[in-house]
Amino acid sequence: MAGLLNASANGGKPLADPILQNIERQIESKVPPNLKQQYMAIIVAGMAIMYSEKSKKFIVERMKASPDMAKNVANGVADLVLMVFQNSGIKPDDTPRAQMFFDAAMLSCIALMCQVLDLGEKIGALKASTDMVDKCTELTYKETMRRFGVTEEMVRAEMAKGGKGQPQAAPATPQQPMQGA
Repeated sequence: MAGLLNASANGGKPLADPILQNIERQIESKVPPNLKQQYMAIIVAGMAIMYSEKSKKFIVERMKASPDMAKNVANGVADLVLMVFQNSGIKPDDTPRAQMFFDAAMLSCIALMCQVLDLGEKIGALKASTDMVDKCTELTYKETMRRFGVTEEMVRAEMAKGGKGQPQAAPATPQQPMQGA
């Protein structure tokens, strides 16, 4: 699956930045077999939305005007993943399917973040330094979880129980995408 994401994105062009390429490889290597199909479905749907003419124009304008690029990227990616969920046909109360989506979303949000950062570099809106990528990664995880109703307290409680830091119950009611964020 390594690099499979790039085969469908950007007209088949790979990510330009080696930091982003490495993150993408790491994320793809962590996708468990039972989530690969859902992971790729989120990526393909997210990329279709992101690279639609209307969305790409909006993303480029927003990036060029952003005073806090990491926050802007994180909110944009979290909203994108939430839009994919809302259009997936999965009902929030369908716990097994919603949980599978959420688990795959927590991996795919970072791969989509890499795509947004790559686009930002290509248009000259940012440089994906290690610090920028680290900040974006942390905020993207937090914002994506928040969109699905998962709080930091829930994560800490899961970790205290010996979990991997990700709650096992999918949220009942995902939020709406942020407006103008």
